[in-house]
Order: sequence, then structure tokens, then C-alpha cells
Amino acid sequence: MIKNKLLASLLLLALTVSTIIPANGIIFADTGVVFNNVPCVSPGSGVISNVTATSTEIIVSGWIRTSQTQNLELFALEPYEEHTLAVLATKTAVISDSVNPGGIEKCYNYTATVNRYDGSSKDRIYSKFAVALRTGAGVLTLVDGKHVTTFTEVALNSFTFPTSPTKKGLQVQLIDDAQELGIGHAALNFSYGDLLHTTGGSNTITYTMNGEHFYFDKQKIEENDRAVKSLSDNGVIVTLILLVYPSYLTSPSNLILHPDSNGGIVGAFNTKDANMKYFQAVSEFIVERYTRSDQSYGRAVNYIIGNEVNSYSVWYNMGVKTLPEFVKDYVRTLRVFHTAAMKKYSNARVYISLDHFWTTFFDFQGKEVIDEINTQAATLGDFPWNVAYHPYPENLGIPQTWNDTTATNSFTTPRITFKNIQILTQYLDQTNFRFNGASRRVILSEQGFHTMDPIDVDDQRVQAAAYAYGYYKTLFNSSIDSFILHRHVDNGGEGGLHLGLWTRDTTTGIPNDPDVKKKMWSVMKQIDTADSENATDFAKGIIGISNWTEVIPGYDVSQLNVRTPPAVTNLYPITAGGGTTAVIANFETDTEGWTKADYTDSVTRVTSSANLPGTPYQGTGMLEAAFSTTLDNNGAASWKGVTKTFTTPLNLSSTPYLQLAINSFGGAPSATQYYAKVRLYSGSNILEGQSEITPDSWNLLGMNVSQWAGKSSIDRIKVWFRTDSGALWDAGFYVDNIGASQSVSYKHLQGEFDTNGDTEGWTVENNITSLSATNGSMQGTLSGNDPYVTKYGIQINSAINNKVIIRMKNSTNATKGKLYWTTNLEGTRSESKSQDFNITPNDAQYREYVVDLSGKATWANTITSLRFDPADNSNGSGSFSVDSIRLLQNVYQHWDFSTNNDLMGWNTLNMMTASVSGGIMTQTLTGADPYMLSPIIAVDAEKYKIIQFKVRNNTSATKGKIYWNRTSDAGASEQRQKQFTITANDTAEQVYTIRMDDETLWNGTIKNIRMDFADNSSGTGTITVDYISLPIYK
Repeated sequence: MIKNKLLASLLLLALTVSTIIPANGIIFADTGVVFNNVPCVSPGSGVISNVTATSTEIIVSGWIRTSQTQNLELFALEPYEEHTLAVLATKTAVISDSVNPGGIEKCYNYTATVNRYDGSSKDRIYSKFAVALRTGAGVLTLVDGKHVTTFTEVALNSFTFPTSPTKKGLQVQLIDDAQELGIGHAALNFSYGDLLHTTGGSNTITYTMNGEHFYFDKQKIEENDRAVKSLSDNGVIVTLILLVYPSYLTSPSNLILHPDSNGGIVGAFNTKDANMKYFQAVSEFIVERYTRSDQSYGRAVNYIIGNEVNSYSVWYNMGVKTLPEFVKDYVRTLRVFHTAAMKKYSNARVYISLDHFWTTFFDFQGKEVIDEINTQAATLGDFPWNVAYHPYPENLGIPQTWNDTTATNSFTTPRITFKNIQILTQYLDQTNFRFNGASRRVILSEQGFHTMDPIDVDDQRVQAAAYAYGYYKTLFNSSIDSFILHRHVDNGGEGGLHLGLWTRDTTTGIPNDPDVKKKMWSVMKQIDTADSENATDFAKGIIGISNWTEVIPGYDVSQLNVRTPPAVTNLYPITAGGGTTAVIANFETDTEGWTKADYTDSVTRVTSSANLPGTPYQGTGMLEAAFSTTLDNNGAASWKGVTKTFTTPLNLSSTPYLQLAINSFGGAPSATQYYAKVRLYSGSNILEGQSEITPDSWNLLGMNVSQWAGKSSIDRIKVWFRTDSGALWDAGFYVDNIGASQSVSYKHLQGEFDTNGDTEGWTVENNITSLSATNGSMQGTLSGNDPYVTKYGIQINSAINNKVIIRMKNSTNATKGKLYWTTNLEGTRSESKSQDFNITPNDAQYREYVVDLSGKATWANTITSLRFDPADNSNGSGSFSVDSIRLLQNVYQHWDFSTNNDLMGWNTLNMMTASVSGGIMTQTLTGADPYMLSPIIAVDAEKYKIIQFKVRNNTSATKGKIYWNRTSDAGASEQRQKQFTITANDTAEQVYTIRMDDETLWNGTIKNIRMDFADNSSGTGTITVDYISLPIYK
């Protein structure tokens, strides 16, 4: 042995064995074995204390005892071979060296080093290594057998394990919906069945292991890629549940199934004979594919081996086995996968899977399985196996898990459910279960809550309450990494259970065709945000508590808000960008790095299209996104996307208007509306905007990012498309002319003035000086009578847009404002094409003025320009400030209480009186539970998803509520309410914006709303209301 190799071995020995090498130790070295004479301190013939794999070597170290000259022989066995004398007698040692104690019993530390790859390129990293001593007479004594437990510079990648701010997870069916929910963890079933082909071809992916080629089904792999990449690209930690289904196997995939399997829904993997190579090959392939540094196919870092193995006859079938036999086989499979993972990614995590049976059982007790795994794994060399647990309620058909009687606070509890989930983590935290001093990691990878009647709202509330209880139990148990809900959509094949976030459409014959969202969906979306406590408040009454601390140990409201939902802005139709412009993508030569996302099948650069208008928006090229749909993925209603990640982030600070052109095919079955959504990413911060689009034509859209904190460092853009129909539809959409500019000309009237210096196309035409956009408003000073500004180049469809809302502060003596317009048929202004409106003179505050043009016969055809007279009858002096000028569609609900003594149709129904004076409605409380009801509004819930109000709360209340009725509802119900937080005893007015798109029952036609501004007040005090609004434009 060369000198540096000897020194390296000695150093490793010093680090891996507990016996200290004496200064006068005698060292023998020959053919790869180093011996060191040490004092005998332990009984027995010896041990293997460590087996280390490096990129080129296997190093086995330990100690032996002998009193005669013997050869130390090292054997490399298959993982499924026993390290018995009978087996070793049939094998040839891979290395052998002698030691001569001179007839005196002595102990020696040894280090044996062999090449990692044998002469046939086979990797010995999977081997079970056995050490034996052979006398001169040929008598063999077994010393020990161990697997590799230390991996040094072996893995292709060693990036830091990803983290998520939230424990919220889901077994994902609808990829786009999972992103809307804001999950941080996802579990996906990965079937090893029917994955292998006997020969290669254009429909396969070739993988080489130990010099042998394996051929994987390309379509199946790429289907999995789609889910993994879409999720991991959005910061989701992906877990793969590795399964083999006995009913879906063809050759050679059938060789992955355990040869003793005799039924069950899920089979065990075969690692008991030479066909283990197929399991190894698939395992190496998927870990390598999903832990690449470039994340080309997405990233998956957690791997669960099998399913609920303690109930193995159904969920991990390997035939009839005793507990030790079963665990021996399962640990071998765990170890083989762990070794495969360590070759590819040093921080990969491997999990065992257990159901909620702990000391009771279907086949084996969960507790005895964990105990036996712990013992057997340590015997052959411990490794970091972790636990994926399924703490379903004790009765899967009864979601009220807080009432479970078989979940006790003891290590001998019959079951572990959410009620006593701390028992699992406390049990695993015992010293004898730790690996390298650390507790085994725990994820809750499958659990759900049944909805007795999936369409009954009260039953949905019980399911949602159970989810909230389970999530909070998980959140405040620091030893649990994630809570992954099962399932996304109710499934007709689950024995009558309705566990989903969505109901299923029972008319299509597809067992998991999504229909509508349940209450649990809205709770899940909000539970890790600032709205968490409000979203789950309803659950307290169902559980029978007044405070979460009664059932959630360590509950701390300050820890609930861990995730910031995407910021929402407007995505408007525009006619052009202005000022300095920047090209982001024009697709003149190729796709420019844009790739498919979510339910898009392919992305290509094309020069023409089969739909109208058939040509790019500009230039010679455009991006085509083609897709085919399935019912279980929500058909044409699912979001299909294109995306690009920027190596150098975009800085749009000086060009804050993102713009793009999008076109789609029309003719989606049953579709009435087509939508585009744009998402911008800056690290974990997301900004999104959505717009309805017209198919078979180019739609130029603009998004103002000036108020978004991430505008200077945009690392990714995604463009989504969908329709409002869940029908099957194979089609495509096109994207072109992606860029940014200093300003834009809106196709409609959408003035917000959020960008300093940008008056958004409004120009002075008469007697106004110093017109500017500053701090979110357009400001001007009058320089004479009849002052006005004008906006040209708009294209307003007057048939569906007939109200203009102006939010302004009038610092003049004028009592009137006025609008003039031109049309595509009448290009000159006239008094017949005008409308005046009342304004408050010398005002100290902003007010919203709604100009209703629905009764004007001249508001017709296409409106092409608009003139605004902010102070029509003023004396020519003073100033004005316009916060926004917006166009609204047919129905718009806004109550500004501008007329004294006019409640504008609102009724005080309980424990209050109300009056209106000076543009303010004042509510005076006369008792507990005060509320008032709006007039009939009849608005489309799909378009009106925001309720906004400006109030001052001079009561003790900290909570308010909004109730709503649809046209089909008889009256108010706790099922249809949303709680919000309000500042108690406030000293100033505040604007509150309540998003209703999180509420699953905010649907259909909203008949009226009930406002409880002081829901939990003492029954005294006042509420002053400046306005209540349902703005369509948000």
C-alpha cells in the first residue's frame, strides 16, 4: 500500500472507531488491510464499526480478537444474501490479509479498503460487507456484517434541503389549484408499474446502471415531470410516494413486484433476489432526475417507500410473513433506496409509511413495526429512515377527530390520530430512536376528513373544522415538518368517503372529476395567512371550545401568519405602451427560453396559427402553447401556462408597465368566458393580475407593477390561460410582444395614477396648470374658468360599460363636474354627448362620484375619447386631486351616503340606529350583535369578489362579519359569512378590503349583504361609515 493511502486509512480509523490507537501500536499493512494492535476492551470475536463509501473506494473498519495466525477476509454480498458461514463458504473474499498475534490473544483495529467498482463495473455501494477470520486449517469464523452507512463525496448533488414557510400540504390532483391554495408541500403517487420496456426506442428514456441498459416509458415519466416541475418551480417541497400496483404490471415491470405478493391493492417491492436490479435502476433514475442542480424536470426530495406497511396485506403485500420476516424485507428495501438516493443527492430523505393503528392492528401494530425497524436497521448499520404517518380519525367516516376515544395520551394508545399526535413525536424522540443524536423526521403524508354529505354545507363546515384542528395540531408541534392533506377531489373509488377539497361531478363517470369547491378549500387557502384566525373562527363552536388554546397545546396567534398570498393588481386591455420601452420577448427567432407550465403540453415558436387572425401580433414570430385536457384535471377550466425563469432578474422600476399580447382559440365546449392571468415572481413574493379576453383575436394587456415591492428583481414570469368550462378541449393559445414601458394607453378607462409622472394619457386642454401624477393621484391647479383634461385613444364598448367612477378631492368652489365624449361614429364633442354630476365644494377629503350613463342615448357604439371637467362651474381658482377615474360595467354597487338623511336602501335590522349627514353614515349601537342589511344588489359573484368599506370603529369590537344571501337563499346563515379583523376604538377612518374569492359559497347571484361592523362589541359605541363598495375592477 502506498504511503498516502496508508495515512488516509489511519486518519479515517481515528475518526470512525472509539478505541484510541496507542502511541506504540504495531501496524501491519498488506493488500489493502491495515491492522493496529489495541487493548481488548469488549467481548466477542469482533465487529464492523463503520462502512464508508467514497467516489472510488469502500472502506470497512472495526476490530477483531484472535490468539492465532488468521486471515481477515472481507466479502461483498448482495443485499438479499445472508451473511452466514454457509453463504460465505460459497463466496470468494474480495480482500484478505493475515495477522499473527504470536499465540497470545490480542485485539486489532482494522481498516480494509477495496475498489468501489469491481472488474465488471458493478457498484459495490449496495453490498452487504461481511468480515470473517480463517485459520490456517481453513476454519472460518464470522465476525460481523454491515452495509455502507457513511457516504463521503458520493452524491452527484449536495444542495441544501429546501424549506417552506408553511407546513400546509396536499396530495395534488389539480396542479393549478394547488398553486392557488398556496401549499408548501405536495405528495404525488409514483408508480413503478408498467414503467420499464424491454428495448429502447423513441418512446423510451435509457438509463445505464452497472453497465446494463434500462428503458423507461417516456410518456409516463414526462407526465410525472409536469406535476413535479410545476409544483417545485413554485417553491413547493415535493414528496414522491413510491408504489407498485399488482394489477398494472407487464414484463419486465412485473419483476419489480415482490415474488411472494399474493394480492392487496399495493404490492411490496422486490429486493429479495437478482431482480432487485429493476427496483434499483428505477430508484436511481428518479432521484437523479428530480435532484438535478438545474431542476430541468423539477425537484423532489422526499421519498416514501410503499404505503401503510403495518397493514401490509392490503397496502404493501409480500405474502404471509411474520413481523421479523416482513421488517427484514422492508428494511432491506428502505436501505437499497436510501443508498440509491445517496448516490444522487446527499440530503434526500427516505420515509417509512404507517397508518393510525398503533397498538391495535389490521396486520401489525404500528408501534411494533417501528420498534422492529429500529432494531433491524441498527443491526446491519443504521441509516436515517424517517416516518410518514397517517393520523386519520379513529373512524374514517366520522371527521370529529377531537372526540376519538382510542387516541389516548400514552405510548400504548390503540391509535394515534390528530387528537394525540404528540405521542408519535414523543415516542420517536427517545434516545434509542435517534440517528446521530437527532430525532427521526416526521411528515403527515396522508390524512383526510370525511364529508357526510358532500353537498351539505353544514357537513362541509364540520370537515373544514376538522382540517383546522389538524392543521393547528401540526403547526404547534415542532417535530412535524408537514401536514399533507388527502385528498384534492372526492373520489368515487374510496368506499363512500368524501375526503376532498372539491366535490366530484357524478355525471361524467370519472371517479374524481372535480365539480365545486367545499368550505375546507377556503379554510385551507387562508389558514397560514393573516386571515387564519378569522377563517377558522367558525370551527370553535363545532368543536365546542371558545379558544384554540383549549385543544391546541402551544397555540400562539402570532405564529399563524407565515405566508403572504400573491398581491393582486389589475390586468387591463391597453392600446399601446409609451415612453421608454424594454423588450422582454418577441419570439422572432426562437422561444427565447420560455417553456411549458402546468397543463400545457408543448411550447414552440411559430409564424402562423390556425385560428384568427392567423399571424403574430408583431413581427414574424409568436409563442404557441398547445394543450390537451382531461376531466380529472378540470378540462378547459384548468390553467395552462408558459413561463420563463430569468438568470438575471428583471428590473422594471423605470418601466413599470408590463405588457403582452395573448390570443386563444375559441369554441371551447360550453365556454362563455376566456381568461388570461399573469404572475410575476420575485423570490417568494408574487404579483398577479387576471383579465377576461376575447378568443380568436389579439388582446394587448397591461399590468402596473409600480406599487409592488418586487418590481426591481423579477426572476420569473408565468402567463396562464383558461376558460369557464370544465369540458374536454384540445386547443392552444399564443403569446407575443412581451415587454415593459414607462406608461400605457388603456383601451378602457382605468386611471389609477400609481406611477409618479404618469398621467396615463390625460392631457390639459384648457385652464389647468401643473398637471402631474404624484403619490398615487393626478393633481392640477385651475388657471381660469372652464378647466378640463382629455383622454384620447380609448375604445370603450358602451353597451356593457355605462358608468364612470371618479374618486377625487375638490379644493375649489365648484359644485358640478362634467364629462364629454366622442364615439367612432361622431368624432366631435357636443352638449348632447355630455353629463354633469354633483361634487362637494372646498372638500377636505376624497369622495367617489358615480356618473351613470346608462340612460344617455348618445353614450353609444364605441367611445373613443373622454373629456373631464373637474370643476365645471368654479370661479377659476383652486386645485383638484383625482385618485382614480375608472370605467365600470352594467351593475355597480357603491354607497357613499352623499345625501343627508338618505341611507341609500340600507336597513338597520338589529341593535342600532343610523343617520346620514355630511357624507357620513353614523351607526349608534343599542345592544349586542348590531347589523344592517343592504338593498337588493343582484351582482354576479364571479365578477364582484371584493367588498371594500371605509369606516371608523369607535366601539370595543375587534371582529366584524359579512353575511350574504344568493337569490336561492331564504335568509342569513352562518354557512355564508366571512369574519374580518377591525381596529377597536379607532381614532381615524380606515379602508378595509375584504376578498370574497376565498369563500366557496360566494357564487351565483348575490342578492344582498349584511354588514356586522362590530360583531363582538359590548353593544355600545358608534361606527362611522364613509362608503361601502363592491368594485368590479379589483
